[in-house]
Amino acid sequence: MTHHENLRELPIKSLLWKLSVPAMVGLGVNALYNIVDGIFVGLATGEKGIAAISVVFPIQAIFFALGLLFSVGAASVYSRAIGARQFDRAGLVVNSTILMLAVISGLLILVGLTFAEPIGYLFGMQDAFKVETMNYLRIIFYGTPFLFFNVFFNNMFRAEGQAKVAMLALVLGTGTNIILDPILIFGYNLGTLGAAIATVIGYGVTTLFLITRLMKDKQSLLIPSWRRFTFNPSLTKEVTAVGFPIFIRNTVGAFIAVVINNTLRVYAVDPVLAVAIYGIVARVQLFLLLPLFGINQGMMPIIGYNFGAELPARVDEARRYAFRAMTGYLVIAFSFMFISAPFAIRLFGVTDPDNIEYGQLVLRLAFLMLPFFAAQVNLSGYYQALGRAKIATFIALLRQFITLLPLIIILPIFFGEWGVWISIPIADSISAVITMWMYRSENKRYDVQLQEVQAT
Repeated sequence: MTHHENLRELPIKSLLWKLSVPAMVGLGVNALYNIVDGIFVGLATGEKGIAAISVVFPIQAIFFALGLLFSVGAASVYSRAIGARQFDRAGLVVNSTILMLAVISGLLILVGLTFAEPIGYLFGMQDAFKVETMNYLRIIFYGTPFLFFNVFFNNMFRAEGQAKVAMLALVLGTGTNIILDPILIFGYNLGTLGAAIATVIGYGVTTLFLITRLMKDKQSLLIPSWRRFTFNPSLTKEVTAVGFPIFIRNTVGAFIAVVINNTLRVYAVDPVLAVAIYGIVARVQLFLLLPLFGINQGMMPIIGYNFGAELPARVDEARRYAFRAMTGYLVIAFSFMFISAPFAIRLFGVTDPDNIEYGQLVLRLAFLMLPFFAAQVNLSGYYQALGRAKIATFIALLRQFITLLPLIIILPIFFGEWGVWISIPIADSISAVITMWMYRSENKRYDVQLQEVQAT
């Protein structure tokens, strides 16, 4: 049985975990890198270093979002193509997407060479930690090709059902990063510069492993044809339309981070501390949510393939089971966060008791509505896998752009810096109500569709 035929034949529950667990482990290890990176930087450079990487964090998120725009879109098109036995189309999407990513990464390097400093100020850099920020930011710009192809080949291996390969690649890259971090940060006394160099080398190790593995796999349809690296406008349009929701979710998240950083600079009593605490919150949030996205990544190729193969019962079973798994995980993550919030703040090198108290309260507020996030991730991934880009985009925009952004702008006028922090659970509550209603509506719609199929 080939890699992609498993998506049709295996039972949904075991298939979901077969694809999700490697993705969860890989993404969890990658999230662990963000935690460890922040801890090392905090111990070496203090709150200024944490604030510096907090400013660069949304820029990295935008680069990651650009990679996902093409990679997730290509993976969705690829899954549906192999499900429908359209193998030429599957090969074409691989070649055209590689070409697009190469061009965009080259342009970003030029942008970094020319505009790194004004971009840093735009994203909330302050003179108090300018040196630390610029040391980190410039290296991240230069590493975009490795990041892009890391994301692309990882998603494409998953689309073909080879989730273990994708997991192993992430573990290798992240392990390299974690090993190099203390060597470069402390051993060579490079601070944030060392952290950035370790990050880019980690991306490179992951990319090299995936390309090497690809060239050895005779069954894979992912091997690019050097004579077919052409720009295909219609295919690129479909790829970007499908990948747009996840691009929006990550880009809007980065934009929100910029707004928060700059709002805290205006309203916070101690702007450097406030930005540093927000950086800790963002890293802990990413650490807790990436396993959730791992379940989502396991679900999407199952839905995409079986939708292309016209097997609606398997599509519905995958979506519902994934939702239950996501909800269960988030309940556990929520409980863990509330218990360990003070420890999490101290872990990043914050030692002052008042700062720890402030940080743990912010952390708990940010995660107050965490268990209700499952419906949004589940529905967004489901609609992306089906190629229904518009509704997936709406869901991706709902929590952050439609609800959170206005609250962040308005509430600090009345409540100061605490207006920023209370905006997060309020926005989560509003979006949770809307997405749960949409989830129940989708369940009813699919029940009717399945009854019609069974009747015929």
